[in-house]
Amino acid sequence: MHWWYRISPTGAEREYKTESGWTELSAGQNFTQDDVEINRLWYKHTATSSTSANTTGFKGHDSFRFTLSNLDNESLPQSFFISVHTVQKGQRLSQW
Repeated sequence: MHWWYRISPTGAEREYKTESGWTELSAGQNFTQDDVEINRLWYKHTATSSTSANTTGFKGHDSFRFTLSNLDNESLPQSFFISVHTVQKGQRLSQW
């Protein structure tokens, strides 16, 4: 299964781990389900609520759009939503 990255999140860097290291993932690139399952993808939140609210409308959440393909058929575009929470240094945030 291949994921085709269509529209990037607005408040983050998206990185993909290759044999030569981490590289930025941009719209139009793809990755596989195996890449997802073995953690080769990274979402690094870069926007702050004070700067992003003024420049990109960031309000504590982000998303990206993608399609899925088995190389013969392709899904309709889907969205993946990300909630971003502020934590203090040393504070743990439960994933769920």
